[in-house]
Amino acid sequence: MRRNKMIEYLSNQKLEDVLTDELTIVDFFANWCSPCKMIGMELEELPNKIIKVDVDTHGELAQSHGVMSIPTIEIYKNKKMVRIVFLYKSISTF
Repeated sequence: MRRNKMIEYLSNQKLEDVLTDELTIVDFFANWCSPCKMIGMELEELPNKIIKVDVDTHGELAQSHGVMSIPTIEIYKNKKMVRIVFLYKSISTF
């Protein structure tokens, strides 16, 4: 299993500031969420940049993105969202 070295946890910066033109996966998660942990392991195997957003820390951001359940995955290209996936699904279903 290869681990992704491009995982970044959102801290004080704005999401818009850490998005790039490259394909970027934004993972809205919580540490207590078992499905979040399962999909997090799958995400680690992907070569893309991953930004992890803890909804307990960034509740206002999650709410502004319409996150009502976790895990929620947003996929960005050229700093624009191209896909959103709610709840747990295996990466192979993307």
